[in-house]
Amino acid sequence: MPAAGGTPEQLTELGFECGGVDWSADGRWIVFSGDHGGSRTLWRLPAAGGAPAPITRGAGEDSLPRLSRDGRRIVYTNQRVLHSLERFDPASGRRTRLYERRDGIILPTLSHAGDLLAFFGRMPRAYHLFVLDLDSGRAEQITRGEGELRTHPRWSSDDRALYYYPEIPSLGLRRIDLETGRDESIVPGWAWPTHSHASISPGDREIAYLLRDAGRFVETRIRDLATGAERVLPVALWGLEWLGDGRRLVGATQDGRTHFCDAIELTCEEVARGGYPIVTADGRWLYLLRFPGPVAWRRDLASGREERLGDLDGYVDLSFKWGVLPNGELVWNRVEPGREELWLGELR
Repeated sequence: MPAAGGTPEQLTELGFECGGVDWSADGRWIVFSGDHGGSRTLWRLPAAGGAPAPITRGAGEDSLPRLSRDGRRIVYTNQRVLHSLERFDPASGRRTRLYERRDGIILPTLSHAGDLLAFFGRMPRAYHLFVLDLDSGRAEQITRGEGELRTHPRWSSDDRALYYYPEIPSLGLRRIDLETGRDESIVPGWAWPTHSHASISPGDREIAYLLRDAGRFVETRIRDLATGAERVLPVALWGLEWLGDGRRLVGATQDGRTHFCDAIELTCEEVARGGYPIVTADGRWLYLLRFPGPVAWRRDLASGREERLGDLDGYVDLSFKWGVLPNGELVWNRVEPGREELWLGELR
């Protein structure tokens, strides 16, 4: 807004938190620290308005950018972090580190068979999708290309493909076949901040997703992939997952209450307090997280009996996801803050 006063003009539309703002000396550009790419990195935005472009994609959290007067250098702070995947056996209390990466393990998602994990992470000049084999500990990069931002992977019902959100160079929901590499558009124009938590029904016939507006939950919709027709659930839910019957969904409200919903009757019922819900393949157990913590709980859906499983430390909301292996062990993404450093970069 003008220093003399006036009406503020909103410049960012993508729904991510912004901070540490600085101007270029000629007033043409604004630089800021934003969490849109899966962790806090630096972005550049035309002062007249337009799309933000990433400046940094390094490991850790970048903040407090300051530009030199000639616009050729930028100085900023960085907190180094270590991302890891942890495995926890609630019965014995044993914890095992499966995999670690300095450049981010963001929103890891367990396959239906429980043998693979998909996540997105930073590369030197892009964000790409990876698949980690839990037995071998080997991670394979699935998508390629520079200057791209591919995020929030979700498994197809047969674990043979990943649905994901590209943000750069274009918005949409896409599907990539893990065997053939075929990459196709499913719904053009979708973006994670507005059409999020896309969950694929058994048989890949429908997608349930959460419609959001500036972070506010608007409604949960179910989209028929063949016709594009949509219907709306009576409760707005996130963390959506289909149950094996292909008819019911589980999700949580914005204030942390888990619901079961019937996708045909369009009815929802609150079943427990907590979020990030997971239902086992046999339909017996509901796993969920409660805060502060997060603390993992397990609920017997037949009797309603609940059991506290343990703390999942190292929680970071933006990059957090967890899963339940077929043997009942838990897997989650842990982030360990490191030392703070001062960095100097040359701008091209």
